[in-house]
Amino acid sequence: MKVHQVNKDALFSIMDLGSLIHTPEDLEKVLCFLVEKVASMMTTDACSLYLYNAPTETLTLTATHGLNTNLCGKLSVQSGVGLVGKTIKLLKPISVADARKSSKNFEVKELGESLYTSYLSVPLVYNGSPIGVIAVQNKKMKKFTQKEIDFLITLSIPAVSLIEKAKFIGAIGSVQTQSNDAKQKAQEAVTYEYLKDHFIRGIPAVPGITMGRLKIISQKNVKKQSIDEDFVLEEEVHNLEEAFRHVNEEIKETKKQAETKFGPDEASIFEAYLLFLNSTSFQQQIIQEIKNKNTAVDALDHVVTKYMDRMAMAQDEYLKERAYDIQDIARKIGDHLLYGKSNQEKLFETDEDTIFLNEFWSISDFVNIDLSKTKGIISPNGGASSHIAILADTLNLTSVLGIGSAVSQLREGDYIIVDGFTGTVIVNPTTATINNYKNEITILEKRNKLFQTDREKRVKVGLKSKKIFPIGANLGMVAHVNATIESGADMVGLYRTEFPFLIRQHLPTEEEQYAIYSRILELMGEQEVVFRTLDIGGDKYVPYLNLPKESNPALGWRAVRFSLERKDLFRIQLRAILRASANKKIKILIPMISCIEQILEVKEVIESVKKELTDESVKFANNIPLGIMIEVPAAVEIADKLAKEVDFFSIGTNDLVQYCLAVDRTNPLVAGLYDTYHPAIIKMIRRTILGAHKAGITVQVCGDIASNPFLVTLLIGMGIDGLSMIPRAIPQIKYLARRINSASVDKLTKRCLRMKSGSAIKNEITRYFEENDLQEFLIEKNIGSNAE
Repeated sequence: MKVHQVNKDALFSIMDLGSLIHTPEDLEKVLCFLVEKVASMMTTDACSLYLYNAPTETLTLTATHGLNTNLCGKLSVQSGVGLVGKTIKLLKPISVADARKSSKNFEVKELGESLYTSYLSVPLVYNGSPIGVIAVQNKKMKKFTQKEIDFLITLSIPAVSLIEKAKFIGAIGSVQTQSNDAKQKAQEAVTYEYLKDHFIRGIPAVPGITMGRLKIISQKNVKKQSIDEDFVLEEEVHNLEEAFRHVNEEIKETKKQAETKFGPDEASIFEAYLLFLNSTSFQQQIIQEIKNKNTAVDALDHVVTKYMDRMAMAQDEYLKERAYDIQDIARKIGDHLLYGKSNQEKLFETDEDTIFLNEFWSISDFVNIDLSKTKGIISPNGGASSHIAILADTLNLTSVLGIGSAVSQLREGDYIIVDGFTGTVIVNPTTATINNYKNEITILEKRNKLFQTDREKRVKVGLKSKKIFPIGANLGMVAHVNATIESGADMVGLYRTEFPFLIRQHLPTEEEQYAIYSRILELMGEQEVVFRTLDIGGDKYVPYLNLPKESNPALGWRAVRFSLERKDLFRIQLRAILRASANKKIKILIPMISCIEQILEVKEVIESVKKELTDESVKFANNIPLGIMIEVPAAVEIADKLAKEVDFFSIGTNDLVQYCLAVDRTNPLVAGLYDTYHPAIIKMIRRTILGAHKAGITVQVCGDIASNPFLVTLLIGMGIDGLSMIPRAIPQIKYLARRINSASVDKLTKRCLRMKSGSAIKNEITRYFEENDLQEFLIEKNIGSNAE
């Protein structure tokens, strides 16, 4: 069996079956297609799917290709009984060359299994809980290879997602809406107090200072309509069906625009929109409300409100994510019902400098905004690392998020200043406040122009012989490449490969990953790209991978721990990276290493994949440097030992600080304890650098401190070999690095290493900047003083 030949389209084909599910009754048909598809891809004679009932601990044959289909829905097996039962009991794959001779086998003659010998089954797991088993069988006796076992495991992932999506579609039909007698009363109008020079604190998401008139995007544009004598049921149903059809076409067009504005990764989120729109059960739910004498607009409102309330209480992350899709889709459908066409673009129309307030920012909103007039965005939701922040940053829109209930203080037409440095929104500022901020904007613009000087030239630093000091960019999306090139980056010092996994509704195939990695390398030309392998888990939840719920995910099954347990997925990613590496400059970076054994196991997998590609005559780059992330305190303590096994280190200071200080920086109760200047952090970085240099390898920093001018000065003094950061910070860091006096910064570092507190270290660096004519880097220290 040549797995690699079918792997290209395998996962896509299974996920495509989702488009066939329109009603709960379609589930049976689709699952029959599923087993037929898996049998074809595995080149086996039979494939069967058993779904698990947890309360009764039984598996029921639900679909089969090659066995007696008359037993579907009738044959049940107890957990632990037979090969299928053992699979669900152990939650591990089971493979036997001759099932008829296996002591674990439990043969059902009516099923027709006597015709088959070789057997392979894998458990289906969702959110850590078993939901079924998928088994393949061959008439000819053979031993399934590890490669075939891994391939069936890989196929099981989209199969689980398909089953859960089918259940999700079915859930729509089960949503019960309120009767007319139980309708909620309209909320009383809110009276807003006039605010002047009022300061609201939020979360700084995208830095910058901007100002303009506030425009509020109303999510609740589906307004109630009274029933009158002109109400015609058939006409309302027709209007609804037309709205669905128009929105379907609109989303396809928006998807194309999103691909142009953001890239194919972001645009793929619209696949979920289309799946939902094609659900006739969702549409039928609304039609039923129309039959209860509601207009199409009211019917949509009733169904969506009830459904959103139900989704808000869901524990399942996939369902929670779909709630946002439903909200955006409902708004589009409501627009068509009310106005006969989409009102999306009209919502963002403006003829003056505008700050937009939106409770929920969808990707379609970002597609529709006019960047020439949109100066910034604010929202009650979201944080510095949220999807909203990523999209806003891509468009360079100054943003303050997470202002919460303070939105109730705002009104349409307020004049707003958004301070993205401090996370402050100033409402109806006085002339004095406006002038102060305008002065700061002028200073920032002048400074930024200064930083653009020689940004494309490489930097040289060193006490004696000047050496090249590479300054690269951290990327997570193809859409950020242009900003990287314009910033003057010398390389991509960190490409986060997990983003395509996070925004898709299915596992990216080898071909999809290969296309993304190849595109990055093509766009970066001769510049080096460091690919960090998949870093999911923790705060990066991927619903379709069925990750278990963990009480402390930051310390759980994530990053390299996940990759080494799921080598099937790890190998797919490595194949894609290696294939893309041909004739290119790349490095591979492994996240969250904490011991020697992990490195050795990773190297074994890489060598195995290389051999596999060589046997297939697939070209890839030779001698690709392998590096590890130093982000766990244990790795710092054995840095000298780890350095002997790899080619370079990359210090991930964000996690290193979190793990060292035991502080979750996203938790407002302890965020003040997250101190990047803490003496323990400075000493850990220093020890890591010494350990790397002793072994003759280089070390760079790719965490947030790489874009902090104060700490960069200290890093250079400690002997760091390079930096990688957000693209917009590169010009200022290059400008700084060229002006650092190596001798004086060496003395500064020695002084700081002797200090007892983070505040003392920060004050010492501030004094250094003041004494060495680096005043332009002290400007941000005063930004936001108007907001105190």
